[in-house]
Amino acid sequence: MQAIIDTGFIMNHMKNGDSFITSIESKGYKIRVSKIILNELKDIANSVKSGVGDNDLAKKALELFGDHKRFKRVDMGHGPTNESLIAKSQEGFFIGTLDKEVNRRITNKLVI
Repeated sequence: MQAIIDTGFIMNHMKNGDSFITSIESKGYKIRVSKIILNELKDIANSVKSGVGDNDLAKKALELFGDHKRFKRVDMGHGPTNESLIAKSQEGFFIGTLDKEVNRRITNKLVI
């Protein structure tokens, strides 16, 4: 089973460290990362408008998910992130997101 986790999911769970990754993997999921999500994390890491601590969390997430051997890349195209996540769900990927609209529209939800 393959899972894609979005930026909000990553940022929310990174607040408690990276143990959420072990939890996901222990359920048999292979985490896939897209350039779209990595670019969103880079934007947060470099933003002066990010919330307190968000820059550091995003930097840690980039270090972690930059490991190409552990976290393979997945192409999500160039459209809006939410629409791309919905399309990937329809292709069989499990999606980890906190976005209510995306969660409403997908069937393969990653729950940890």
